[in-house]
Amino acid sequence: MKYILLCILITSAQGALLDKIYGVFNEEVITKSEIDRALSNFKSRAVIAPVIYDKQKYTPKQMLNQDINIRTIRTHLATIGIVVDDEQVERTIESFLSSRSSTRRELEDTLEQQGLTYNEYFELIRISREFNALMKYVVEPLVSISEQQIKNEFFRRNAENQTLTIQYNLIVYQVPERVFKKIGKEKFISGLRNYQNTGILAPEVKETQEIDLGKVSEDDLAKEVIRILKRTDEGEFSSPIQDAKLVRTYFIRKKDLTETSIYLRSKNALRGAIFEKEARRVLGVWLDTERQKHFVKYNL
Repeated sequence: MKYILLCILITSAQGALLDKIYGVFNEEVITKSEIDRALSNFKSRAVIAPVIYDKQKYTPKQMLNQDINIRTIRTHLATIGIVVDDEQVERTIESFLSSRSSTRRELEDTLEQQGLTYNEYFELIRISREFNALMKYVVEPLVSISEQQIKNEFFRRNAENQTLTIQYNLIVYQVPERVFKKIGKEKFISGLRNYQNTGILAPEVKETQEIDLGKVSEDDLAKEVIRILKRTDEGEFSSPIQDAKLVRTYFIRKKDLTETSIYLRSKNALRGAIFEKEARRVLGVWLDTERQKHFVKYNL
């Protein structure tokens, strides 16, 4: 029956068109009117539940997909024993009203001005709590942030900061210009990566010369090299630099601040920013995988 539902319209006994089915999640039908309603007031929804409605604009299909995501999250939470019931939502609303010294009637008046009903607000609070529970118990344990990620992010954000003095541990790889022009940037860098992993130089980069510079201060480097290295992460190859008839790339074994106090002050904020971005990525992968465990159909 659920397969047939996708091919029909919801009609009255007299055959008048009432609604259209936009999608199905397991046994739950999602109608056009539901999606249209969400689209009509999604900006107000975003104020109440910004973690859910985080886009500047939604198409009907995107809003339907978000509806399916919400149902996917709720279903999974129930399987691990987490249910946000009406009583929990009521307590959240009462706590909010108390903190604002506001009344239920004042809340309802505000919601009406924003194009929302109290019932819609109630469900948005439930959805927000469910999302936060998923992040806490399912997504966050899957996220790991390394010290190098934090350091690389710091250097990216401070690439133009002239007050920072950086010390590097570098290896230079250089080839004749004619060789570089023949193989191109991608083969040059990939050949060097393979050399680092295997100790074997591929034929196309066999003329590469390796120079271990060891620890080098910015004071000992040319301005062009400093500019490129500031934009290169630790453990990565720099963009190739042409000099006379040679093309060289710098591999950064280590990248450290001579003065670390600025980094230390920024560290927690950087970790939080990276964690939020990585958590969103992990959430997207999790949702893609989890939806496959359910019967999901789109009809628009």
